[in-house]
Amino acid sequence: MLGDTLTITHDAQSRVLSKINQDNFTSQYLLRTATEEFRINVRHATESAKPGAVPLERHNIEYIHTVFSTLTLPEYKQIVSATIRGSRGDDPAVIGKTAKALIGFLSDANVSKLIAWES
Repeated sequence: MLGDTLTITHDAQSRVLSKINQDNFTSQYLLRTATEEFRINVRHATESAKPGAVPLERHNIEYIHTVFSTLTLPEYKQIVSATIRGSRGDDPAVIGKTAKALIGFLSDANVSKLIAWES
């Protein structure tokens, strides 16, 4: 279990989000201030598979940062998510290494390139 709170560092500031819902392998966490909202959604599921095929387990985390509108600016929202999919029965350590490989690739430079539409 992840816990009743999650701490995320956003713009060099630690933000503590509280669990607001938990149901059927999903959880939602939230921190709302006067000017912005921080939300994390966690979901787990087993995907359907064709007969004879090994089903995939899917683990998804989504981080949503919303900056509320003001008199001069519209509302802005940024959403970043990651999905880890692995065959049921596969070694969790191997799946974890694969996930960490992609996370390691997401350096400041590579994230900047992705946001700039580079592929």
